[in-house]
Amino acid sequence: MPKGGWAYQPFHAHRRAERRLTRPKVGKIGQNPELRDFIQRHLERRWSPEQICQALRTQFPDRPEMHVVHETIYQALYVQGRGELRRELTRSLRTGRAMRRPRRHTPNASAARSRTWS
Repeated sequence: MPKGGWAYQPFHAHRRAERRLTRPKVGKIGQNPELRDFIQRHLERRWSPEQICQALRTQFPDRPEMHVVHETIYQALYVQGRGELRRELTRSLRTGRAMRRPRRHTPNASAARSRTWS
């Protein structure tokens, strides 16, 4: 036993740390009702997440808590378990998709881009 009278026990330390975690974490949109309402209004007007991000930065230049990137909006829409934005708003996206489509990367795509035409 060390001098202090106790020994470090990693298992117990890990369990204490896990209990202190606040998961699932509420996202930036879920924490700020003003931000959420702004995004909802503009999605209902069929604005893209990219347009909304630019409008936020223009309208609230001195308020960084009102700034998000478009990916944050997409994640709030597509990760329905968190419920930060309503399901109906995914229908307001221009594509109308409720799920994201994964992009497929072909192994020859980089070769095609580096090709020079003479």
